[in-house]
Amino acid sequence: MRNATRLLVAVLMSLIIMPFTARAQVRISAVGVGSGQDPISSGISAFARFETLDSTKYGELVFQQEQAWITWGPALKGKIKGFVNASVGHFQGEAWVGPYAVFSVPLATVAGKELSLGTLQWPVFFLTGEPRDWKTANTPEVVAAALDLIAERGWRSLTLDDVAERAGLDVAAVRALYPKRDALLEAFFREVDDKVAAEGTYSPDDPNSARDRLFDVLMRRFDALNAHRAAMVALTRDLPFDPPGAGRAACRICRALKGALETAGLSSQGPLGCLRLNGLVAIYLYALRVWLSDETSDLSPTMAALDKGLRAAESAMAILGGLAPGASG
Repeated sequence: MRNATRLLVAVLMSLIIMPFTARAQVRISAVGVGSGQDPISSGISAFARFETLDSTKYGELVFQQEQAWITWGPALKGKIKGFVNASVGHFQGEAWVGPYAVFSVPLATVAGKELSLGTLQWPVFFLTGEPRDWKTANTPEVVAAALDLIAERGWRSLTLDDVAERAGLDVAAVRALYPKRDALLEAFFREVDDKVAAEGTYSPDDPNSARDRLFDVLMRRFDALNAHRAAMVALTRDLPFDPPGAGRAACRICRALKGALETAGLSSQGPLGCLRLNGLVAIYLYALRVWLSDETSDLSPTMAALDKGLRAAESAMAILGGLAPGASG
Protein backbone atom coordinates (compact mmCIF):
# COMPACT_ATOMS: atom_id res chain seq x y z
CA MET A 1 0.00 0.00 0.00
CA ARG A 2 2.79 2.42 0.87
CA ASN A 3 4.62 1.63 -2.38
CA ALA A 4 1.40 2.34 -4.28
CA THR A 5 1.07 5.64 -2.43
CA ARG A 6 4.63 6.61 -3.30
CA LEU A 7 3.93 5.77 -6.96
CA LEU A 8 0.82 7.94 -6.84
CA VAL A 9 2.86 10.79 -5.39
CA ALA A 10 5.46 10.41 -8.13
CA VAL A 11 2.71 10.68 -10.76
CA LEU A 12 1.23 13.73 -9.05
CA MET A 13 4.68 15.29 -8.84
CA SER A 14 5.03 14.92 -12.58
CA LEU A 15 1.55 16.29 -13.28
CA ILE A 16 2.05 19.35 -11.11
CA ILE A 17 5.17 20.51 -12.89
CA MET A 18 4.48 19.53 -16.52
CA PRO A 19 1.90 22.26 -17.30
CA PHE A 20 4.21 24.96 -15.99
CA THR A 21 7.36 23.76 -17.68
CA ALA A 22 5.90 22.79 -21.03
CA ARG A 23 6.34 26.26 -22.50
CA ALA A 24 8.98 27.69 -20.20
CA GLN A 25 12.71 27.18 -20.15
CA VAL A 26 13.83 26.09 -16.70
CA ARG A 27 17.28 26.11 -15.16
CA ILE A 28 18.51 24.43 -11.99
CA SER A 29 19.61 27.14 -9.57
CA ALA A 30 20.91 24.94 -6.73
CA VAL A 31 21.46 21.30 -5.77
CA GLY A 32 22.61 19.75 -2.52
CA VAL A 33 22.81 16.66 -0.33
CA GLY A 34 23.10 16.30 3.40
CA SER A 35 22.18 14.32 6.47
CA GLY A 36 20.86 15.15 9.88
CA GLN A 37 17.57 15.69 11.63
CA ASP A 38 14.77 18.14 10.92
CA PRO A 39 11.51 18.59 12.84
CA ILE A 40 9.66 15.74 11.16
CA SER A 41 12.17 13.51 9.40
CA SER A 42 15.78 12.44 9.55
CA GLY A 43 18.52 10.81 7.53
CA ILE A 44 20.04 11.61 4.16
CA SER A 45 18.34 14.29 2.08
CA ALA A 46 18.82 15.64 -1.42
CA PHE A 47 17.28 18.65 -3.12
CA ALA A 48 17.23 20.57 -6.38
CA ARG A 49 15.92 24.12 -6.79
CA PHE A 50 14.89 25.36 -10.21
CA GLU A 51 13.41 28.46 -11.81
CA THR A 52 12.45 29.81 -15.20
CA LEU A 53 15.04 31.83 -17.08
CA ASP A 54 13.03 35.01 -16.52
CA SER A 55 12.76 34.23 -12.76
CA THR A 56 8.95 34.44 -12.82
CA LYS A 57 8.42 30.87 -11.53
CA TYR A 58 10.26 28.92 -8.87
CA GLY A 59 10.20 25.42 -7.42
CA GLU A 60 12.11 22.71 -5.61
CA LEU A 61 12.30 18.92 -5.49
CA VAL A 62 13.29 17.35 -2.15
CA PHE A 63 13.86 13.75 -1.09
CA GLN A 64 14.43 12.66 2.51
CA GLN A 65 14.40 9.39 4.35
CA GLU A 66 10.67 9.36 5.10
CA GLN A 67 9.30 12.08 2.86
CA ALA A 68 9.55 13.74 -0.53
CA TRP A 69 7.88 16.72 -2.14
CA ILE A 70 7.89 19.03 -5.13
CA THR A 71 6.72 22.64 -5.35
CA TRP A 72 6.20 24.93 -8.33
CA GLY A 73 4.57 28.30 -8.79
CA PRO A 74 4.88 32.00 -9.58
CA ALA A 75 7.21 34.42 -7.84
CA LEU A 76 5.72 37.55 -6.25
CA LYS A 77 7.11 40.99 -6.98
CA GLY A 78 6.25 44.37 -5.55
CA LYS A 79 5.87 45.45 -1.94
CA ILE A 80 5.28 41.86 -0.82
CA LYS A 81 8.01 39.56 -2.13
CA GLY A 82 8.16 35.79 -2.21
CA PHE A 83 6.36 33.01 -4.05
CA VAL A 84 3.16 30.98 -3.87
CA ASN A 85 3.60 27.40 -5.02
CA ALA A 86 1.48 24.32 -5.45
CA SER A 87 3.07 21.31 -3.75
CA VAL A 88 2.56 17.57 -3.48
CA GLY A 89 4.47 14.90 -1.60
CA HIS A 90 4.33 12.10 0.92
CA PHE A 91 5.34 11.65 4.54
CA GLN A 92 5.88 8.08 5.77
CA GLY A 93 4.03 6.78 2.71
CA GLU A 94 0.93 8.94 3.21
CA ALA A 95 0.25 11.29 0.28
CA TRP A 96 -0.43 14.99 0.82
CA VAL A 97 -1.11 18.12 -1.20
CA GLY A 98 -1.15 21.77 -0.20
CA PRO A 99 -0.08 25.32 -1.01
CA TYR A 100 3.49 26.31 -0.18
CA ALA A 101 4.01 30.05 0.31
CA VAL A 102 6.88 32.25 1.40
CA PHE A 103 6.32 35.98 1.96
CA SER A 104 8.62 38.84 2.85
CA VAL A 105 7.15 42.22 3.84
CA PRO A 106 9.61 45.17 3.96
CA LEU A 107 9.27 47.19 7.17
CA ALA A 108 11.99 49.84 7.06
CA THR A 109 15.41 50.79 5.69
CA VAL A 110 18.26 51.17 8.18
CA ALA A 111 21.74 52.26 7.09
CA GLY A 112 20.86 51.40 3.54
CA LYS A 113 19.74 47.89 4.45
CA GLU A 114 16.14 46.78 4.09
CA LEU A 115 14.56 45.22 7.17
CA SER A 116 11.74 42.84 6.41
CA LEU A 117 9.45 40.38 8.16
CA GLY A 118 9.34 36.96 6.54
CA THR A 119 6.95 34.09 7.00
CA LEU A 120 6.38 30.59 5.66
CA GLN A 121 3.03 28.84 5.28
CA TRP A 122 2.69 25.21 4.32
CA PRO A 123 -0.75 23.77 5.17
CA VAL A 124 -0.85 20.06 4.37
CA PHE A 125 -3.91 17.98 3.51
CA PHE A 126 -3.34 14.23 3.75
CA LEU A 127 -5.08 12.18 1.07
CA THR A 128 -4.53 8.62 2.30
CA GLY A 129 -4.47 8.88 6.09
CA GLU A 130 -2.33 10.32 8.88
CA PRO A 131 1.37 9.38 9.13
CA ARG A 132 1.99 6.67 11.69
CA ASP A 133 4.04 8.90 14.03
CA TRP A 134 1.14 11.38 14.19
CA LYS A 135 -1.33 8.75 15.40
CA THR A 136 -1.49 8.59 19.17
CA ALA A 137 -3.72 6.57 21.46
CA ASN A 138 -5.78 8.08 24.24
CA THR A 139 -4.32 6.43 27.33
CA PRO A 140 -4.24 9.08 30.07
CA GLU A 141 -2.57 6.86 32.65
CA VAL A 142 0.47 6.29 30.42
CA VAL A 143 0.80 9.97 29.54
CA ALA A 144 0.40 10.96 33.20
CA ALA A 145 3.11 8.48 34.20
CA ALA A 146 5.45 9.94 31.59
CA LEU A 147 4.84 13.50 32.80
CA ASP A 148 5.47 12.50 36.41
CA LEU A 149 8.78 10.89 35.44
CA ILE A 150 9.82 13.90 33.36
CA ALA A 151 9.17 16.13 36.36
CA GLU A 152 11.20 13.84 38.64
CA ARG A 153 14.10 12.78 36.38
CA GLY A 154 14.03 15.02 33.33
CA TRP A 155 13.34 14.39 29.64
CA ARG A 156 16.77 12.97 28.83
CA SER A 157 16.40 10.22 31.43
CA LEU A 158 12.92 9.15 30.35
CA THR A 159 12.55 5.62 28.94
CA LEU A 160 9.47 3.76 27.77
CA ASP A 161 10.36 0.90 30.12
CA ASP A 162 10.18 3.27 33.10
CA VAL A 163 6.89 4.72 31.85
CA ALA A 164 5.37 1.25 31.57
CA GLU A 165 6.53 0.35 35.08
CA ARG A 166 5.13 3.58 36.55
CA ALA A 167 1.80 3.07 34.75
CA GLY A 168 1.63 -0.58 35.83
CA LEU A 169 1.39 -1.83 32.26
CA ASP A 170 3.27 -4.33 30.13
CA VAL A 171 6.22 -2.76 28.29
CA ALA A 172 5.21 -4.31 24.98
CA ALA A 173 1.72 -2.83 25.29
CA VAL A 174 3.11 0.65 25.93
CA ARG A 175 5.56 0.37 23.03
CA ALA A 176 2.73 -0.72 20.74
CA LEU A 177 0.84 2.48 21.60
CA TYR A 178 3.84 4.79 21.80
CA PRO A 179 6.79 3.57 19.70
CA LYS A 180 8.82 6.67 20.63
CA ARG A 181 8.98 9.01 23.61
CA ASP A 182 7.83 11.88 21.40
CA ALA A 183 4.50 10.13 20.87
CA LEU A 184 3.79 10.57 24.59
CA LEU A 185 4.35 14.32 24.32
CA GLU A 186 2.23 14.46 21.18
CA ALA A 187 -0.64 12.78 23.05
CA PHE A 188 -0.32 15.19 25.98
CA PHE A 189 -0.27 18.33 23.87
CA ARG A 190 -3.22 17.12 21.81
CA GLU A 191 -5.09 16.67 25.07
CA VAL A 192 -4.21 20.27 25.98
CA ASP A 193 -5.38 21.47 22.55
CA ASP A 194 -8.69 19.62 23.04
CA LYS A 195 -9.21 21.22 26.48
CA VAL A 196 -8.61 24.68 25.04
CA ALA A 197 -11.06 24.14 22.18
CA ALA A 198 -13.66 22.51 24.46
CA GLU A 199 -14.17 25.79 26.33
CA GLY A 200 -15.65 27.37 23.23
CA THR A 201 -14.74 28.95 19.91
CA TYR A 202 -15.17 32.61 19.05
CA SER A 203 -16.81 33.63 15.79
CA PRO A 204 -14.96 36.04 13.45
CA ASP A 205 -17.58 38.73 14.12
CA ASP A 206 -17.43 38.42 17.93
CA PRO A 207 -17.74 41.88 19.55
CA ASN A 208 -14.72 41.28 21.78
CA SER A 209 -11.42 42.62 20.43
CA ALA A 210 -8.94 40.24 18.82
CA ARG A 211 -6.54 40.94 21.69
CA ASP A 212 -9.11 39.97 24.32
CA ARG A 213 -10.03 36.79 22.50
CA LEU A 214 -6.42 35.71 22.12
CA PHE A 215 -5.74 36.53 25.76
CA ASP A 216 -8.61 34.25 26.80
CA VAL A 217 -7.58 31.38 24.52
CA LEU A 218 -3.90 31.49 25.50
CA MET A 219 -4.70 31.67 29.20
CA ARG A 220 -6.85 28.58 28.75
CA ARG A 221 -3.70 26.90 27.47
CA PHE A 222 -1.58 27.98 30.41
CA ASP A 223 -4.34 26.84 32.79
CA ALA A 224 -4.39 23.41 31.11
CA LEU A 225 -0.60 23.14 31.30
CA ASN A 226 -0.42 24.30 34.90
CA ALA A 227 -1.17 20.90 36.43
CA HIS A 228 2.07 19.64 34.89
CA ARG A 229 4.22 22.74 35.20
CA ALA A 230 7.08 20.80 36.83
CA ALA A 231 7.26 18.52 33.79
CA MET A 232 7.15 21.53 31.44
CA VAL A 233 10.01 23.16 33.38
CA ALA A 234 12.07 19.97 33.03
CA LEU A 235 11.25 19.74 29.30
CA THR A 236 12.28 23.34 28.72
CA ARG A 237 15.55 22.68 30.54
CA ASP A 238 16.38 19.45 28.67
CA LEU A 239 15.13 20.01 25.12
CA PRO A 240 18.02 22.32 24.11
CA PHE A 241 20.26 19.25 24.53
CA ASP A 242 17.97 17.22 22.22
CA PRO A 243 17.92 19.15 18.89
CA PRO A 244 15.54 16.73 17.11
CA GLY A 245 13.14 16.85 20.05
CA ALA A 246 13.41 20.62 20.19
CA GLY A 247 12.58 20.83 16.49
CA ARG A 248 9.50 18.68 16.92
CA ALA A 249 8.47 20.78 19.93
CA ALA A 250 8.70 23.91 17.78
CA CYS A 251 6.41 22.30 15.21
CA ARG A 252 3.93 21.39 17.96
CA ILE A 253 3.86 24.97 19.21
CA CYS A 254 3.18 26.30 15.71
CA ARG A 255 0.35 23.81 15.18
CA ALA A 256 -1.15 24.60 18.59
CA LEU A 257 -1.03 28.37 18.05
CA LYS A 258 -2.51 28.06 14.60
CA GLY A 259 -5.40 26.31 16.33
CA ALA A 260 -5.48 29.06 18.96
CA LEU A 261 -5.96 31.68 16.23
CA GLU A 262 -8.87 29.70 14.77
CA THR A 263 -10.39 29.24 18.25
CA ALA A 264 -10.16 33.00 18.73
CA GLY A 265 -12.02 33.55 15.45
CA LEU A 266 -8.93 34.82 13.61
CA SER A 267 -7.76 33.47 10.28
CA SER A 268 -4.30 31.92 10.00
CA GLN A 269 -4.46 31.80 6.20
CA GLY A 270 -2.80 34.08 3.66
CA PRO A 271 0.06 36.55 4.19
CA LEU A 272 -1.67 38.35 7.06
CA GLY A 273 -2.52 35.06 8.73
CA CYS A 274 1.12 33.99 8.49
CA LEU A 275 2.23 37.23 10.14
CA ARG A 276 -0.35 36.74 12.88
CA LEU A 277 0.93 33.23 13.54
CA ASN A 278 4.58 34.25 13.67
CA GLY A 279 3.76 37.15 15.98
CA LEU A 280 1.67 34.91 18.22
CA VAL A 281 4.55 32.43 18.52
CA ALA A 282 6.82 35.23 19.78
CA ILE A 283 4.18 36.43 22.25
CA TYR A 284 3.51 32.91 23.52
CA LEU A 285 7.20 32.17 24.07
CA TYR A 286 7.60 35.49 25.90
CA ALA A 287 4.70 34.64 28.23
CA LEU A 288 5.88 31.04 28.56
CA ARG A 289 9.19 32.16 30.08
CA VAL A 290 7.25 33.98 32.79
CA TRP A 291 4.81 31.11 33.33
CA LEU A 292 7.65 28.62 33.91
CA SER A 293 8.59 30.48 37.11
CA ASP A 294 5.09 31.65 38.02
CA GLU A 295 4.05 29.93 41.25
CA THR A 296 1.11 32.24 42.05
CA SER A 297 -2.35 30.74 42.37
CA ASP A 298 -3.93 33.13 39.86
CA LEU A 299 -1.00 33.26 37.38
CA SER A 300 -1.08 37.06 37.53
CA PRO A 301 2.55 37.49 36.36
CA THR A 302 1.80 35.28 33.34
CA MET A 303 -1.35 37.26 32.58
CA ALA A 304 0.58 40.53 32.79
CA ALA A 305 3.28 39.27 30.41
CA LEU A 306 0.72 37.93 27.96
CA ASP A 307 -1.27 41.17 28.03
CA LYS A 308 1.91 43.19 27.46
CA GLY A 309 2.88 41.08 24.45
CA LEU A 310 -0.59 41.21 22.90
CA ARG A 311 -0.83 44.98 23.33
CA ALA A 312 2.53 45.45 21.61
CA ALA A 313 1.43 43.18 18.76
CA GLU A 314 -1.89 45.00 18.52
CA SER A 315 -0.11 48.27 17.86
CA ALA A 316 2.35 46.75 15.39
CA MET A 317 -0.26 44.80 13.45
CA ALA A 318 -2.59 47.79 13.20
CA ILE A 319 -0.48 48.92 10.25
CA LEU A 320 -1.35 45.72 8.37
CA GLY A 321 -4.99 45.63 9.51
CA GLY A 322 -4.51 42.56 11.68
CA LEU A 323 -4.85 42.94 15.43
CA ALA A 324 -5.98 46.54 15.24
CA PRO A 325 -7.58 47.93 18.41
CA GLY A 326 -11.11 46.64 18.53
CA ALA A 327 -10.68 44.62 15.32
CA SER A 328 -12.68 41.44 14.98
CA GLY A 329 -9.94 39.70 13.02
